[in-house]
Amino acid sequence: MPTSLRRIPAALASPALLLLASCASSPPPPAEPSPPVASPPPVASTPPPPPSPSSPAETPFPPTVALDAAVACTFDTPQWRGIADITDLSLRPGGKPFARITGGAGRLSVPTGSAGDTVLEIKDGGITVGGHVPAAATAIRPHEPFVMNGFAIPTIFAHLAWSEGAAGSLTVTHAGDEDLEVLDPPLRATRPCGDLGLEGGSFVAEEAVPGGGESKRKDVKAFAPGSRVELSSEPKGKPVARIAVKEARLVDVFESRGGMSRVSFAGADMLIVFGWVKTSDLKPAPILAGYGSGGGRRGPREPAVVVKERLRCEKDVPLVAEVEGERRTVGAIGKSTPIDVLERADDAARVRVWTKAIHAAEGASFLVRAFDLSGCTPLERQQ
Repeated sequence: MPTSLRRIPAALASPALLLLASCASSPPPPAEPSPPVASPPPVASTPPPPPSPSSPAETPFPPTVALDAAVACTFDTPQWRGIADITDLSLRPGGKPFARITGGAGRLSVPTGSAGDTVLEIKDGGITVGGHVPAAATAIRPHEPFVMNGFAIPTIFAHLAWSEGAAGSLTVTHAGDEDLEVLDPPLRATRPCGDLGLEGGSFVAEEAVPGGGESKRKDVKAFAPGSRVELSSEPKGKPVARIAVKEARLVDVFESRGGMSRVSFAGADMLIVFGWVKTSDLKPAPILAGYGSGGGRRGPREPAVVVKERLRCEKDVPLVAEVEGERRTVGAIGKSTPIDVLERADDAARVRVWTKAIHAAEGASFLVRAFDLSGCTPLERQQ
């Protein structure tokens, strides 16, 4: 065996080799720990600044005055005129009025279904208010000529009531007069919304008589006072109306045959009535004279108030009405319209509402949100 492969006795191992062996088997010295790194402090969120005392909170509006049913027809007029001199607006059907109306530009919304409350919106003096109005307070007028019950045409001045609303049409009625007995009452017709309005059209009802008109008139006669005349739609036909003649009434005659005459005449309440009468009911026409009279309308009287602030806003300010503790949003005070503040309380301000056509009802108040007055320009106060 070669000498290089022989085992070296432990006794002959040199101290240097032993030192190397001991160094190879010793574990390394522990590493020094790294210095701790400090975590950054948490960033605190900045709370929003509290609202300024001069900026009121934005509070919700009360419900808006509106119809309880779908709208059948909507009519506009530059100058509202109801049945009475004064039209009362209420926050709800049958409620106590919050405003009294004597004119102004109007928009009337008529609901579908049987006659009930309408909603009337009035604009005047930069202020808009809207409220419930009974159907009986509204006068509908014809825009186009049409026939009611086959023998009567309302003139442009006739007052029509509505009894039923459908989408895009109304059934309207006419009360007639005490001299005209309608045998199938009432006088009625169902017409598209476009044939009706709050102002009469520009037609001449006399010219709309079927087969009639001024150019076709043959003669002028009269019904004698104290007579009672039956009117039929056809010669010798069944009567559709009876006329109680209290005073001589002029009659246009278009034709006569078989003892019957086709006529038309002015009714006592803005109607043109036409049909067939007995020729024997016609008498020579007398010379008649008439007279007329008229008068203006009076409005409510404005109560004395003390105005504490006067403002002008560069935006429309919603308007709320209050009656007996009930509030509704009823309209707005228009941009740049002076606002007279009577008092402030919490988040609302009581304001004066009084124009030529819009008047606050007794016991009612008008309010605006203090939030909506923020940033408005003060004006010189006026009493």
